[in-house]
Amino acid sequence: MGQSMPCACFENLNLTDQETDEKVINERLKMLKDGAKFTRKAYLGLTSQEVLVSLSDDKSGLKWKTENAWTGGEHGEIDLTSEVKKIKTHGENGLQVVGLDDKVIFDIKSEDSSERDKWVIALNELLQSWVDYPDTKPK
Repeated sequence: MGQSMPCACFENLNLTDQETDEKVINERLKMLKDGAKFTRKAYLGLTSQEVLVSLSDDKSGLKWKTENAWTGGEHGEIDLTSEVKKIKTHGENGLQVVGLDDKVIFDIKSEDSSERDKWVIALNELLQSWVDYPDTKPK
């Protein structure tokens, strides 16, 4: 008793805090770029439609598109560098993109709150990184 045994699971983990932070940030960016399916209200809020959302390759925009058999779908992009103030949670599973004028410019729902929370954290970290390191902000 009194002896501590190192956990074998940490033997090959010789990462510095900075390397760990960079790894987490890169994983979050990959998740955003890979995209996810959300839903949004459609047709005056009477129904909902599936929306595929992803981060643009240059990290400057949030791309979205819908699939619709009748109309071929819609698509768009929200410029994160000049239109967005913050990303916030809304309700149980909602995610809102808030514009510079404090108005909601995009409102979507995730299947579960954990997926939504991952997106809110990753997007807000990206926005904050541009405040902390302005030279990393896409032009």
